[in-house]
Amino acid sequence: MVEGKGTNAQEMDTYCRLAFISNEKQAVPASVDERRFFALKVSDKYLGDEQYFNELVYEIEHGGIEAFMYHLQNLDISKVNVRKAPRTEALFDDIYANMETIERFLYELLHEDYVVLERSIVTQTTDEDKNLIHTNVFPGTSMRL
Repeated sequence: MVEGKGTNAQEMDTYCRLAFISNEKQAVPASVDERRFFALKVSDKYLGDEQYFNELVYEIEHGGIEAFMYHLQNLDISKVNVRKAPRTEALFDDIYANMETIERFLYELLHEDYVVLERSIVTQTTDEDKNLIHTNVFPGTSMRL
C-alpha cells in the first residue's frame, strides 16, 4: 500500500528485496511453511583476523569485484530453482524458535529415539531396564519393558 501525503492509498506491486543482518539468535519470524526467508549463520573463523581482511580488501580493490561478477555470470544454475530459498540450518533454528509448544513437542517426539506402541511411548531400553514398568504421557497406560 502506498499513500502519498494528502492522497488516497493505492495498492501497488513491490519488487523490494531486503537483507537483515543481525546478531540475534532469532533474526526473522520464520514459520514451518516458510518460503520468504533465506538465513545463514556466519562463521566466526576470521573474527579479528586483520591479515585475512586486509587481503580481502586488496583483492576487492584489484579486480576481485569484476572476477566475482564474471564467476556469477558464468555459473551454471540450470538445475537450481532460484525462486525457492534454500532451507538452511540457520533458517530451521528460526523456524524452531517460532514453533508453538505442541509443534516443538511433536517435532522432538518424531526426531528422538522413541518407539510408539499402541498408546504408549517407550524410550530405547537396555537389559537393566527390562524389569521396570514404564508409565508414560498417556494417562492410564503402562507397559512392562
